[in-house]
Order: sequence, then C-alpha cells, then structure tokens
Amino acid sequence: MNILVTGAAGLLGANILYLLRDSHNIVGMDRNPMAISRTITVVSQLQDMQLLGKIIDKYQIKTVIHCAAMTNVDECERHPQQAILVNKDLVDQIVLLCARKRVKVVFISSDAVYNGELTELHKETEVATPVSVYGKTKLAAENIVLSNRNNLVFRTNMYGFNYREKESFSEWIIKQLSQDAQLNMFYDCLFSPLLVNTLVDLINQAIKKDLSGLYNLCATGSISKYQMGCMIKNVFSLRGIINRVSMDDFCFFAPRTHNMGMDNSKIQKDLGVSIETIEDGVRKYYELCQEGYKNKLRNI
Repeated sequence: MNILVTGAAGLLGANILYLLRDSHNIVGMDRNPMAISRTITVVSQLQDMQLLGKIIDKYQIKTVIHCAAMTNVDECERHPQQAILVNKDLVDQIVLLCARKRVKVVFISSDAVYNGELTELHKETEVATPVSVYGKTKLAAENIVLSNRNNLVFRTNMYGFNYREKESFSEWIIKQLSQDAQLNMFYDCLFSPLLVNTLVDLINQAIKKDLSGLYNLCATGSISKYQMGCMIKNVFSLRGIINRVSMDDFCFFAPRTHNMGMDNSKIQKDLGVSIETIEDGVRKYYELCQEGYKNKLRNI
C-alpha cells in the first residue's frame, strides 16, 4: 500500500517509516529534514494543501497517517489559537482533501481527551470531556476525522526511540538516571503507555484489516508515572533516585488529569490480538536498546 505519514520526523512518524518501509511504499512529510533509506521524504510545512494534494496524486497515496500536531500541553494553553489552527483546522483541511481523493485518514489522537475523573480505565464509549486546550483540540479533530465513516482514530500514549535529538519520556528517564540524577515523578498520574514499536505494528495490522472508527490503542493496564520510572530503572539497572511526588504540588500552566489509563479491549477484539502489558513493553524496550535500535533508526 502507498502510505503518506505527516510529522514524519516525530517519535511515531519516524518509526512508522523505518518499520513499515519493507511492507509498504512510504512517503514522509515533515518541516524538518530527515532521511530514512527506502522511503521518500518531503520537507514542507503541512499547511501547503496544494503540495499535499500533488504528493497524494504523484505517489498514488491510499492512506494518510496524520501524526503531526502541536503536542506541548502548556504551549497549547498559552497559545490556544495556534493550537486550534494546527490541531483542528489543519485536520479539517486534510480530511476534506482526502475525502475528495478517496484517501483514508488514520488520525493519531491522545489520552488527553479524557477528563480523568473516573477511577477505572477509560473506554471509547465514554463521553470525552477534556480539561485542557490540547485535549479539546484533539477531540474536535477526532470528530472531524470520524465524519467520514471510512476513517480511523487512535487515542494513544507512547514512548520509545526518537529520530531527532528531542527526548521521549522514556529516553529522558534513562538519560537522567544514567547520570545519577534525582527525579520527581507523579504517583497520582495514571496512564497506559505503549512502546512505539508495538504501536506501529498494531497500526499496520489495523490498516491491513481496514478498520475504521474510534479505538484506544495502548498497553494493557495502567501505571503511575512514578511506577513507570521505577520499572525502567529496575529493568535497565540504573542508579539514579526517583522521588514519589504528587501532581497537585506542581503549578502547571495547563490543567492536568490524574487518570488517563485506557481500556484496549475493543482493539484487541477487532484485531484478534493480545496487547502487551506495560512491563512487557519496557522489557522489549530494553532488548531493543541493547540491539542498538536507536542507531539503526538514525542510520548511524
């Protein structure tokens, strides 16, 4: 299949290009220069709809995986109009363009659409009421994407290997603990992070099966950020110290939610798969680190 990935230099985008390049014809689009062998990459601002249309036509794209977004929660809160422009209005334009060209849109959304008031795992059937500008723009974009019944939306939270110098959550933990740093991590912020390599594989399976609609795509179960840090520390045998702190003791610009844990039973049922637990994902992450996966991704 011919697939276009927006935000191709980001955490998810780059791993899609690298991991799916042998099973699909992949075109990546990003404002940052990048080069992953056996893929085509285009450096451009995504707002150029004319160029996007030409790329879709030239490479006979059948599916667009839209990863590009403004993801800094505090920056979205400080600059709501920019967040609306990037996270909602741009999605509207892409969906309209793809509808005209009969191209499927796979939209990468966020667990931030949930308000976090539930004590159990969030399900897709729940009425999402996000508390932050970021979450609100992602939910608005979801609704636009799902206006076409053929399209697909994934609510997710991921960690893993970045193509660029920017560190993912897990890479930051490893780097800091490797330098014997002390980290403050929240015991009262729950989430269901999924290793990006597993995420890419599941997205690929969903595309091949031509799934549509809304799915939570995450690890099985949930964990606090403090527990996640301790798990990485133990699996990687790191020496730094992690302090158990409350999210309520920190003054964030944007409101945060305490429970972003998600239920993934719907995607497991529809794909006929069993998705790894968070601990299994961290162990797989360690094995990939030992194998030098990050250097392979960066072609070093």
